[in-house]
Amino acid sequence: MIKLILGWLKSLLHKPSKYASLRRYSIFKHLDSFELYLLNNFMHQRSFKQGEQLFDVGYPLEVVFFIEKGEIEVIGKANPHGRALLSKNQWIGIMDMFYENIRSSSAKALTDVQVLAISRDDLMDLINKNPHMGLKILSGICESLSRYVFTLCDSFSAQATINHTITDINEGK
Repeated sequence: MIKLILGWLKSLLHKPSKYASLRRYSIFKHLDSFELYLLNNFMHQRSFKQGEQLFDVGYPLEVVFFIEKGEIEVIGKANPHGRALLSKNQWIGIMDMFYENIRSSSAKALTDVQVLAISRDDLMDLINKNPHMGLKILSGICESLSRYVFTLCDSFSAQATINHTITDINEGK
């Protein structure tokens, strides 16, 4: 642990905000600089070319991706219209991590894509071994998922209103 703290202090002297960019992902926004340093030690840069498949539905969830650059098309049942477009500062894989631990969707790079990746096991180890940090991450996940659920509810409500209006027009009301 002392070695980790010394490494963190050394990085602060050379580049004080080196890991702050991880806060742009909503689930990490409450982490302090040392926690960001710990997290960064498990992140790996990956690149995908336009048209390249990131993963397919039904595959085991091994990695969570955080999009740094580019656009990804996600097709699966967790998307209200069957597909979604994800881009910079968004992430993919968290819902599957807490559901069945298999991919519920497929993802393909629509443009050249750069992502940060962390293995499911490394992320769970960080959460379990650093309870205070884990609580912040899990709280961020809950906030994001709550926002997603309420956005879905608004979308379904708006669609129901449109359908009701169309029915009224068709029935001459």
